[in-house]
Amino acid sequence: MMRSRAWSLAALVGGVGIAMTVPGFLPPLGQSILLGSSIGLIVVGPVRGLAIPKPSMPKQPPEDKLRGLVKARDRERGAQREEILDSFDSLLEKVEDMDDPAVKEKLVRNFDRFVGRLTAHYPEWDAEGRLRTYVLMEKIGNSLSLQNADVYLGLAYQTLVARGAEATEISHETLNGKVRRMYLDPRSEWTRYLAGTLILMNREDEEYAKEMVADAIHLWSDERFDRSLPDFKAVRQLPDSTRREVEDMVEKEMEKARTAGDVGVILRAREIMESIILSRREQPRRDAGPAGSL
Repeated sequence: MMRSRAWSLAALVGGVGIAMTVPGFLPPLGQSILLGSSIGLIVVGPVRGLAIPKPSMPKQPPEDKLRGLVKARDRERGAQREEILDSFDSLLEKVEDMDDPAVKEKLVRNFDRFVGRLTAHYPEWDAEGRLRTYVLMEKIGNSLSLQNADVYLGLAYQTLVARGAEATEISHETLNGKVRRMYLDPRSEWTRYLAGTLILMNREDEEYAKEMVADAIHLWSDERFDRSLPDFKAVRQLPDSTRREVEDMVEKEMEKARTAGDVGVILRAREIMESIILSRREQPRRDAGPAGSL
């Protein structure tokens, strides 16, 4: 409406100017100037009309804008959550088929990524997420044996790191006894993730990690110690008070070994300490609070 009015006004003034040049009311020079200006008003007037300020639209209140952004983010987050859960479910279906090398490779390659994504986006799992943790740990417990221990304990260890106290609680019902018996079996000496899995499954027992460290320093063979040394990164996942107790114990073991001149114990204790300390830089700290608070 504003633009059409401006156009009409410019056309009217331009038309009057042209009309005044026709009868010869003005001298030739004046007629030329008036004629040029009038034509310009007729031609340019509409364009100038576009430049007339339009009435400003009412601004959206900041709280309404923020509310809209939150809703959009929640919709995107919900869609992403469903996509992650679907992918996780497809992997769960393959756990029992891990005797197939192709399935095993795919699962091991993808499992940590999906559990990590779920944990990063949803640290507080709802009933759906807790049920998935339970199903997974139950599948691991049903399938675990000395022959496939490396792969299945690797999945258990990843889940215990990612899901914290929630997975620890579930592991007591689904696989704790089986893993404990495996640790006592001499044939498990070459099994990876066994010590780390047991440390995390017993994270609420302040003495358990120290007992495991004492076994590693004094009882394990060299082969078992070298293979299982990375498992002591699990100590970083324990409550801070327990971690400090373990570190203090390792320091005391080194002091006693120096007094006794036991170089082997000194070296083992030092390597365990280094594994724990280095893991602080490598792994994000997980809250090891009560189950359900994750």
